[in-house]
Amino acid sequence: MVQSLRFILDCPFPVSFRYPVASTYGRSYRFPTPTALKGLLENACGFPPDRLPLADKIALSLVVLSEDTKPFESLDKVRIFSLNPYQAVKDQPHKIDFGNLGGSTYVRQYLPPKQRYLVYVKSDHPNYPIEELELRLKKPLRSLFLGQSDSLVAVEDVGIVSLAEGVSDTIDSWVTVTSEVFPIDRKQIQGRIPLRFKRVLESNRRQYSREDILVAIGFSESVKFAQPIKCLKDDNRSITFIPMTTID
Repeated sequence: MVQSLRFILDCPFPVSFRYPVASTYGRSYRFPTPTALKGLLENACGFPPDRLPLADKIALSLVVLSEDTKPFESLDKVRIFSLNPYQAVKDQPHKIDFGNLGGSTYVRQYLPPKQRYLVYVKSDHPNYPIEELELRLKKPLRSLFLGQSDSLVAVEDVGIVSLAEGVSDTIDSWVTVTSEVFPIDRKQIQGRIPLRFKRVLESNRRQYSREDILVAIGFSESVKFAQPIKCLKDDNRSITFIPMTTID
């Protein structure tokens, strides 16, 4: 048996999970990425933004419970600062007119409100085992925000469950796609999603390298395979975890 933290993630507001390669068009995935879920857990633990302390020490599984996952588009006004406005008028900062500092219209995709997901977490972190993460989700140290849109979310039914090892030719969660593990329906392959970010330059500017992973996930139905693959069983649900890396 494998111990795992399990909770329902409820998104009452529109939420966006931006493609990391998007620039002027904010395309969104139809489900939260591993990096978004790790960020949610780090918020609950009270870590400062962008520190990524759990990035290589947890494994995640996600089951989509929502029926409507089709993104819609929204026009967002984004301010673009080419200079420090306080430097330009540092003697009178209260007189800055932020409305005339320039900006651009940014088209961003959002998922409709009331998205729901079933999330499983395994942890190898010495200071943040699943028992500690369970406590932090029940009593978060920071507000729970999710995705590029920083949408406020709620968690329900937080608890630790025992998962049985098994095999199945249908998987209800996301699953890593490889040359050996390939779904029958290729349309269920969602492309490459960000698995982790790593800071490559310690400075005031955030600069990261990115590692991606190819996944498949079913929305209204399970992902089916020609041959059974290894999985974990939660009652009648078969799930797989995004691979966990070992602790340095």
